[in-house]
Amino acid sequence: MLIEFRVQNFRSFREEAVLSMVAGNYDRALPENLAPLNVPGFRDMKAVKAAAIYGANASGKTNLIQALSFFRSYVENSFVRLQPGQLTGCVPFRLDVESAAQPTFFEVAFLYQGVRYLYRVGLSAERVVEEALVAYPKGKPQVWFERKWVSGQMEWSASTDNFRYGRGMKEMTRENALFLSTGAQMNHPQLVPVYEWFQRHLRFLPLEADRPFFPAFTNGLHKARPDLFQRVVEMVRDADFGVGGVELSEKPLSVEELRSQIPPAVFAQLEAAGNMEDAVSTTVRLQHAAKGSRLVAMDFGEESAGTRRFYALAGPWLDVLDRGCTVCVDELENSLHPALVKVLLGMFFNPETNPKGAQIVFSTHNATLLNSNLLRRDQIWFTEKRQGGDSFLYPLTEYKPRVDESLEKGYLAGRYGGVPIFAEAGCRVSAS
Repeated sequence: MLIEFRVQNFRSFREEAVLSMVAGNYDRALPENLAPLNVPGFRDMKAVKAAAIYGANASGKTNLIQALSFFRSYVENSFVRLQPGQLTGCVPFRLDVESAAQPTFFEVAFLYQGVRYLYRVGLSAERVVEEALVAYPKGKPQVWFERKWVSGQMEWSASTDNFRYGRGMKEMTRENALFLSTGAQMNHPQLVPVYEWFQRHLRFLPLEADRPFFPAFTNGLHKARPDLFQRVVEMVRDADFGVGGVELSEKPLSVEELRSQIPPAVFAQLEAAGNMEDAVSTTVRLQHAAKGSRLVAMDFGEESAGTRRFYALAGPWLDVLDRGCTVCVDELENSLHPALVKVLLGMFFNPETNPKGAQIVFSTHNATLLNSNLLRRDQIWFTEKRQGGDSFLYPLTEYKPRVDESLEKGYLAGRYGGVPIFAEAGCRVSAS
């Protein structure tokens, strides 16, 4: 469970941005939107199950989600994919010379398997400049390890009473690799759970409008999780697309056929990884009700963008809920009716569909959600751009809106910021 995420000097975020999932104690609304933390030090506190990020285009919404995505990817891949001397790929704020030369910092607090963790990483273009892991197994902080780049060398420290380095682990950790990633590859018993949270329980669903619809995960549930796939079919039926069933068919797919069906760059990556073998191609067709109680199957490409997106999304959505993951989604409403978006979000707030406390962090322009009695006020965040081109993140609660205030009207009127401003005939006017 995500508790808090911090990022500084990444893309459009020059100063530190803090996204907190800790619920405010003052707000008694929508208790079903909360999950108890139930760990020492946080006994009386709860986390929200969703955070909605509003803001004008290019205000930083996507960059915030990309920051967490980059952090996750670096944890997963820095040891296994980066070669010695290879650049980290981190992108600092580049609109001023000073920030462009400074490191980027990420910090995440999360709860996994009953233990609270705080993990911080600093990256320059060339190397890891800082890395620290603090655990709270009994409520008090235990610094399991800490490393900093000081005067041209890496300095290490750790709490030897609570953490044991594995043999050769420090020596095997390259300058551009994370010690957490190295330790996980060596099956260090204290680091593997932390790595697992990033790898398995922090998820990202790419729903941007310019991305194609890939239903492979949903199709794969037909064999891997038949019970979950049946729920997918029920979701699609209930979504009022006129779909009465799902038809899947498989055929062998040779390596040469695979070469002809995917981009050359992607095939080259697969080929370089080795183990190229014949595979199985799965085709999905959605069945539509016709006269005489007949069901007519239509090719997936014939369906509307919304139908295809919903079907492709349904499988991962249910899997996230089933596993209790934290999922991040940019532009949630793409090709989906606002009513469907509300239904999807409502599944996170229903204890029957979300028994394990799964969470979602999403960006959106859907202002109707603000007055839908679906989100608490401490679940709503905004991004804005300053004159210097840098983004900043802030919660709705900073404005202390009245209980009876229309949040949708207030947002569209620019009362909380987060809306585009147009320069028109010498005047600056809000989009409302």
